[in-house]
Order: sequence, then structure tokens, then C-alpha cells
Amino acid sequence: FDPSSQKYHCEYCLSDFTQEELESLSQELVRRKAEHQEPGLQEQDRREQERREPGGAGAQPVLYTCPSCGAQIVTDDTAAATFCYYCHNPVVLAGRLEGQFRPDYVIPFQIDRQKAEEIFSQWIGRKKYVPETFYNKKQIESMTGVYFPYWVYDVEREGKMQGDARSVRMWTTGNTQYTETKYYAVEREGNVSLRNLTENALKKANVKLTSGVMPYAYDKMKDFHMGYLSGFLAERRDIEQNAVQGKM
Repeated sequence: FDPSSQKYHCEYCLSDFTQEELESLSQELVRRKAEHQEPGLQEQDRREQERREPGGAGAQPVLYTCPSCGAQIVTDDTAAATFCYYCHNPVVLAGRLEGQFRPDYVIPFQIDRQKAEEIFSQWIGRKKYVPETFYNKKQIESMTGVYFPYWVYDVEREGKMQGDARSVRMWTTGNTQYTETKYYAVEREGNVSLRNLTENALKKANVKLTSGVMPYAYDKMKDFHMGYLSGFLAERRDIEQNAVQGKM
């Protein structure tokens, strides 16, 4: 996925594709495969899909094979997209974001790596007493975009408040000072609508750091497709909805 063009870029034939074009091609390939495939092979494909899904029979949740060089890639349980340690090609881990773990939406990256490095270098240039290890070449080379999982809520609230109020007025006439005190019963009520409230959905995330980039550009949010993860790191949630509902 190329953030600058917001399209998918093939590194072999150098073609660019929109999401709609890829979906059309994918549907055509599935149709052709179904027309020429024997029933026994269809059942084999179904079993292979079950094996890859989290929790499926015989699943290997932390071991994957790089489709580019064939090396085995070891990840933790929440990684959904990563890079091969050997050939450095991006790898989207099949099955990690399927079923109940499939996100509804994604905010695609809007800038590429080169632009990110440029912004980082400008930011470092304005700082003093920054350790060299923080911005050395090796550190910058490890820079990459990461998709983090969140629970996103819209909330409708209505409230009512009751209380006592007091108004005091003082004045002087001649040698006499007067004080007037009035008491009131006060009631207020109203409705409030809150949109795009977020709660972290990854246990290992540094909440202080991830909160520092908020608010996200929710106007750029799109329906989720696995292709957006290609070329980036991505994490799968491991905090469920019922664990964060009490915070909302």
C-alpha cells in the first residue's frame, strides 16, 4: 500500500491498483478457480483455511513461512503484519485478522517512509541534548508505520442535575447595614453526543506513547481491507470489548 497515492503498488510490474480494481480481480480469480476445481480440492482448501484461523485445529499461532524467500517467521500472538527478518519483504499473516478479530475500519497511512524520516530529522534538529543512539542510522532504518487496534465508541448521554443556589445582597442605609439572602432550587438537564471515543485494545501497547498521536484523522477512515497492512506492521487486539465497557 502506497500512502502517497492511496493505491496498491506492485513492486514487480510497477502497476498501481485501487481497492475496487483489486476486489474485482479477486472475485474473478475466485470464480475461475471454482469453475475448474474438483470437489475434493475445494474441501482441502476449506480445511487449510480452518488450520490457519486462530484457534483452529492444528493452528501454529507464532510460526509463519515467508511467501517471498520461504524462511520461517516467528512472531507473537498479536502480530498481524510484519517484515521477513531475512529478505525484508512485508508479510501479512493470513488468518490473524479474520472472523471475530477482523476490524471494521482502518485509517490508512497518509505519508510514506521518506516523508516520515524527513519530519523526524527536522524535529530532532530543533532539540538539544538528544542522545546520539536515538537518531543514529540504524535507529532510523528501523522506523516503520504500525497499525494499532482500538475499540471506537459513539456515546449518547442524557443527564439531570439538581442543587441549591444562594444569592446574597448587602447595603447600608444610615448607620444600619442590611443583608438580603435568597435561596433557590436549581434544576438543569441536557443531552450530549460524543463521537469516536477510543480505548486501547492491545495489552503490550505503551498507552502514554500511543495517546500522544491522538486525535486520529477519523475523516480518513475507510472500510478495512488486508491490503492496507502490506508494507507496515500491524497488531491484533487482545483486549476484548467487555473489558473496556466500564470505562466509557
